[in-house]
Amino acid sequence: RAQDRVYVGDFDGDRDDSFTVRRGIEYHVANQIRGGEADRVVVYGRATDGAIVGDWNGDGVDSLGVQRLKPALERIPDGWVTDVSGADLSAASYDARNGRLSHQALCPIPFLPSHAVHCSALDGLVDLNAAYQARFGHPLPINPAPYTTYRSYADQLHVWAETGPPTAARPGTSPHGWGLSMDLGFGDNELEFGEQPYLWLHANAPRFGWRNQSWNQEGGSNPEPWHFDYVG
Repeated sequence: RAQDRVYVGDFDGDRDDSFTVRRGIEYHVANQIRGGEADRVVVYGRATDGAIVGDWNGDGVDSLGVQRLKPALERIPDGWVTDVSGADLSAASYDARNGRLSHQALCPIPFLPSHAVHCSALDGLVDLNAAYQARFGHPLPINPAPYTTYRSYADQLHVWAETGPPTAARPGTSPHGWGLSMDLGFGDNELEFGEQPYLWLHANAPRFGWRNQSWNQEGGSNPEPWHFDYVG
C-alpha cells in the first residue's frame, strides 16, 4: 500500500534479504520477494515506535527492534525561558529565547509523552485530540519522530545540519522552538492538501487554537500540510 513502511532483512536465515511491510503495529514478513500474503504477521511494539532490523544475537537471522523515545522532559535540555510573548511563528527572525524553554514552561503531551508543547497550548491540543478521535477513531497523528513538537536549540542545530532549508528553519528561528508547533502525519495517516484528514483539521483545528498558517497552506511560501501552530 502507498502508506506502508518497508524494512529489509534476512528474516529466515537463508542468506537472502526480503521485505517486511509495517502497518501500524503489524509487521507482514515475507521470506521471498513476491506479492501475495505474508509468510507470517508479527504484532510488535507501539504505533509510535520507530523500528529497526538487525541480527541481534548472531544466529544469522534478522529480527525487529523498536526505538522508543524517553519522556520529553528527560531528553530535552532545561532552559531558562518561560515567557514566549511576542514569539514569531513565521520562522523569519532570530530570537535568543527560541529553543531555550524551561521545563517549567513545557508540558508533556498526555497521549504522546515523549513529546512536549508549551503549557499554554496543551489544553487546546488535548481538546483537539478528543475531537479528532471522535471523528476518525484514533488519536491525533502527531509524528512520533524526534523534533516534531518542541524543538530545543540543540535539536534545531541537528535538524539544520541534517536537512537545511527550506525543510528546516535556521536555528533560533524555528516555530518549534517556542513549543507552539507540531508536525502531524505518519504511517497510514499522512496529511495531503485537499484530502482527509487535512480538510477536517484545516476547518476544525482553529476552534482549539491550532492553525495551518497561510504560508504553510497550499500555494503559500512554504506549503506544509502537516505543520500546525498554536495561535490561541
